[in-house]
Amino acid sequence: MYLPLSNPARCLPLVAEYLANLPAGYYTVKAEDLSAELAESPVVLIDLRTDGEYAEGFIEGSLHIPFADFMTRISEVPTTGLVVLYDNPTHRSTMAMVMLQLLGYTDIRVLAGGSGAWASAGLPLVTE
Repeated sequence: MYLPLSNPARCLPLVAEYLANLPAGYYTVKAEDLSAELAESPVVLIDLRTDGEYAEGFIEGSLHIPFADFMTRISEVPTTGLVVLYDNPTHRSTMAMVMLQLLGYTDIRVLAGGSGAWASAGLPLVTE
C-alpha cells in the first residue's frame, strides 16, 4: 500500500491499522514455549548463524542454513508445518521470516532472543 508521505496526517491511520493487525508477539516464540512445542509436535528449526556461530552450539535437530546462503537454499525449507528460525539475537531470522512470508509461507516464527535466549533459559545447545 502506498503511504501518502506528502501528507503525514493521512499516514497515521494507515500505520495504526498495520500495527493493529500484527499478531501478538509479532511472529515470535519464547524459548520456553518452543521447548514445550518441540516435545509435543514436529517443528522445523532453522539456524541462520554463520558456521563459526553454529559450531559453538545449536539447538538439537536444527537445520543449519547460514543467512548468506538462505535464498539459494530456500528449497530446503518445508512449505507445510511450523518453521522456527533463529540466530543470535534475531536480525537475520526476522529478515528470513519476511522473505518467506513474501513467498507465501504462513506458519513461520522467530525464536525471540535467538540462541542466546535459548541458552539463558537453561535449555541445551549441542555441538557436533
